[in-house]
Amino acid sequence: MNKKIIIIVPNSNKYPSNIMVPFIRKTWGDNKDIQTIIYQGESSKDYLDSKNNLYLNVPGGYEHLTQKLLKALDWVDKNLDYDYVLRTTTTSYIDINNLKKFINKLPSSSLYCSTPVTYPPYPHEKKDEIIFGSGAGVILSKD
Repeated sequence: MNKKIIIIVPNSNKYPSNIMVPFIRKTWGDNKDIQTIIYQGESSKDYLDSKNNLYLNVPGGYEHLTQKLLKALDWVDKNLDYDYVLRTTTTSYIDINNLKKFINKLPSSSLYCSTPVTYPPYPHEKKDEIIFGSGAGVILSKD
């Protein structure tokens, strides 16, 4: 069974995002089976344009990444039909065929999936270790 996947990618007008979006659109972001939405803040209203750019009425800037992500997820949930959302970055490359194969093996509910990363990223005593999901790729089930 093919599951419906939406990919969302945060964007900004700063390097490297400002130069990567055209490459995403010409490579893995140009897939007929999976909708790739590039989202960013600093808009007077929330809307999706004809090129799958989602403009959000939230502040721009790095310090507002979480607010932009939550608003983008809310917009996707209210406006699109999907089973999973993959949130990735403009500096990530997504192998669409491998993504489809991988997602078809995942549970359809209660899913938060990401590559684990450790902080601090250098050798240390385990008692101070924090493990979290890498922002380079997070998959969420619809629920």
